[in-house]
Amino acid sequence: DKMFDGMSATIRGDMQTSVQQAEKQLDDPLAARILKALFLLKWVTSFKPSPRNVAILLIDRPDINMQAHEKAVREALNILEQQSYLQRNGELYEFLTDIEKDIETEIKSTEIDESEQTKLLSDVFFADILRDPKIRYEVNGQDYSYARRLDDHLVGKDAELSVNVITADHPLHGDQYTLAAQNTGKAELLAVLPSDARVIDDARLFIKTRKYIQQNPGTHFDSTRREILDRRSQQNSTNRSELQKRCEDLMGKATLYLNGTKLTDIGEGEARTRFQKAGQELISFAYPSLRMLRGTYNEELLRKTLLDPDDLMAGGGHTLSEAEQEVLTYVLRTQKNDKERVTVEEMVRDFGKRPYGWPVMGVLVQVAR
Repeated sequence: DKMFDGMSATIRGDMQTSVQQAEKQLDDPLAARILKALFLLKWVTSFKPSPRNVAILLIDRPDINMQAHEKAVREALNILEQQSYLQRNGELYEFLTDIEKDIETEIKSTEIDESEQTKLLSDVFFADILRDPKIRYEVNGQDYSYARRLDDHLVGKDAELSVNVITADHPLHGDQYTLAAQNTGKAELLAVLPSDARVIDDARLFIKTRKYIQQNPGTHFDSTRREILDRRSQQNSTNRSELQKRCEDLMGKATLYLNGTKLTDIGEGEARTRFQKAGQELISFAYPSLRMLRGTYNEELLRKTLLDPDDLMAGGGHTLSEAEQEVLTYVLRTQKNDKERVTVEEMVRDFGKRPYGWPVMGVLVQVAR
């Protein structure tokens, strides 16, 4: 920043406008120093302007408290970004020229719907990070669909099981006691992310940038603005990847709840592995009668069951299993309710729901027996 002061007489006046405005408008000498330094380093590609590197660059005495200094630098960088003097790409900050500043201001003023933010973050959390639209239950090898929820809002199709990701944008994010209480009794895995408002800010800025570029094709601008928009589009793609990395880190550290209880036995780690483990507990809780079925059920077992002689008809001493008795009780109860017959389709549907969760082949084998 001292170099900027020494060279200011040789720098074109129009190039210094942002710095001069910042010095007048910002009541923060450190922010002005940062802006001067990043102005000179804008075209020095070998320098990576991260908060840490900027803090080191601005050390002006040997006895400086580095921790406090770096914190002050981060706060000043945030102020400069908010007022569009700088642009942040991941962890790196870049000085904005007057034209770039105008575009950045227009981008931040672009209106977006709340649904666009929900769609983006749900895509990141569920499609990019968790990826699997179903949970494989290791006990029987059956896949169970689950509903995707973000901050309690359903995204896509509903289902008996659900995974609900709570971000810092949720009004009760800081009140995990209430969130856990609301989770009680539900067949829902609740994932409360660590507090990180920047993820929400980054998601909104990504959507605004994409929308602004789509609404302002390069043919409408001169070569300078077209070049800026092209570069901004490339940076936005990078920012999308950075957003996914941050979200994946948050998912790996999220506090997990099931039936109002924290899943303390599932520690921090890789997001997909954690949710696969938690998914086992979710299915066991949601379908307590699933334990009645033992083993794996497939078409081969169904064929064998149908071809085997019926021990009951042959007068054998066959004892009904718990699952078979449950099916028989269902049939007798349904017929007792003034219904002449019970269809296999109805049985498959009802035994597929809570509290059973039986796979189709499991139901058919019990009926055949």
